[in-house]
Amino acid sequence: MLKVLKTFFPVTIIVFLVLVACENPSSPSSSAPPFDDSASLGVLTVNAGGESRPIIPELNPRVSEYRTWVANGTTSATFAAATIQPDATLPFTGITGTAADGTTSLSITAVQTGINVSGLTTGENVITATVTSPDGSLTTTYTLTIDVLRIITGTAYDSVTRSRLSGATVTVAGDITYPTATTAQSTGSYSIQVPSGEQTLRFTNTGYFPFDLPVDASTSTANRAVMSTTISAGLRIVLSWARTPRDLDSNLLQPDRTRVYYGVRDVGGAVHNGDRTQGHGPETTTINTPQTGEYIFYVWRHSTDAQTIQSQARVDFYDSNGHVSTRMVPTTHTENHRAWRVATITSDGSGGFSFNYDDTFSSSRPSN
Repeated sequence: MLKVLKTFFPVTIIVFLVLVACENPSSPSSSAPPFDDSASLGVLTVNAGGESRPIIPELNPRVSEYRTWVANGTTSATFAAATIQPDATLPFTGITGTAADGTTSLSITAVQTGINVSGLTTGENVITATVTSPDGSLTTTYTLTIDVLRIITGTAYDSVTRSRLSGATVTVAGDITYPTATTAQSTGSYSIQVPSGEQTLRFTNTGYFPFDLPVDASTSTANRAVMSTTISAGLRIVLSWARTPRDLDSNLLQPDRTRVYYGVRDVGGAVHNGDRTQGHGPETTTINTPQTGEYIFYVWRHSTDAQTIQSQARVDFYDSNGHVSTRMVPTTHTENHRAWRVATITSDGSGGFSFNYDDTFSSSRPSN
């Protein structure tokens, strides 16, 4: 339903609301009010920077709630009066508006051709306005939520080398197109505008698997993306976490019961990328030559500065086809155990893997 701008809006935008009756372009008949289900759909258009683009190509008189977005920093907008062409210009009445804080009223001035709105703030601003059909038979109250986008920043890293990644494209996942960003040269940093609430940032880069990062636009501050290079065979396991606890360890127990971890980094066909002791990770284990039988992957909390369930730990599994799954550390466990058994992985020895996600905790290391 929504088409959105692909470029940033300036501080002031102009929005035109048009309702078009297509069954009869002349005077609407009393037996078929222009707002009934047979009426034509209209258009909501944004005019910004000299360009006009439809953001709601099918404004249905029977659908009363719509939403759109404007760039971070936008504070005012102008809405044109609704028109049933070519016969009547329908004024908005009963206009109210609330800023994103939920309590402050928007400043709204009615003019002959529509309404002027100012006081928009970052987040979801809500405007309601009523339009009545020319014969007075039907009144529709429209609600338009204007989401003034927020800015989220972060950094992208390579999961094996831990180097900062430049040139990655960052987008907001979903059906609506929002502004995109690119990670900076050498620093791997990015800054992107996102809508309110829980969103998913999608990172793509040549030679890497896509990476999805859930964020809460209202509260999220740790926005680190950890991207894995593509692999042609085997299995890759990437562990990342928050600042505390500072030291989590990736452990892979293989079918022959050799253990791959920071102390034994290359054994039995699997390789570990080394210890990380100051928070965040990543620690990455890659099975290059699969054994036949059961692998056990678990996370061991080495430091004592916070509990495992407080770590926001994330484990991503990849095979040659791409991302298999993501496991987040359970937060409901009540005891301060150090081992989080993430998954039992069954290998056919030829590159086929099946997963049983255990998500159990213990005070000692899993052995079988």
